[in-house]
Amino acid sequence: MKSVLITGAAGNLGGLLAEHLKTTEINLNLLIHNKDVIKDLKNRNNIKIFKADLSKKETFDSALKNIDVIVHFAGVLFKNNPEKFLPVTNTIYFRNLLEKAIEHKVNRIILISFPHVEAKRLSKIHQQINLMENNIRSCTNPTRRRKIAFCRK
Repeated sequence: MKSVLITGAAGNLGGLLAEHLKTTEINLNLLIHNKDVIKDLKNRNNIKIFKADLSKKETFDSALKNIDVIVHFAGVLFKNNPEKFLPVTNTIYFRNLLEKAIEHKVNRIILISFPHVEAKRLSKIHQQINLMENNIRSCTNPTRRRKIAFCRK
């Protein structure tokens, strides 16, 4: 049976995916930070809930045990000054998750990203997105000779 970790499982999209998958034969590990998941996702045989902080790698080790796929929704939305937090949440926090995923031999990561786009800050945000893409492209695992690459349509 496949095992999937959903980050941001208490959020809108992460919660909807968890809700959709709850009746399947997929084992779900739901990663939350401050907010809890909806009641309907609790006390199910195929769902485990983990509280973690993506800024602290050691907090999500247990959630990654025996995981096949990560669907990464976690992030910050609707906060002022996205140019200040996007480099942290979209680069450093994702890199933490990526490094731990490699360590735990996760087969696939699906990154869902929807950074703030505001006209007056658009060029600065594009610079940060390019930085994030370059950082993700540079992640490698020399022991398994697997290169993790960011793909764009």
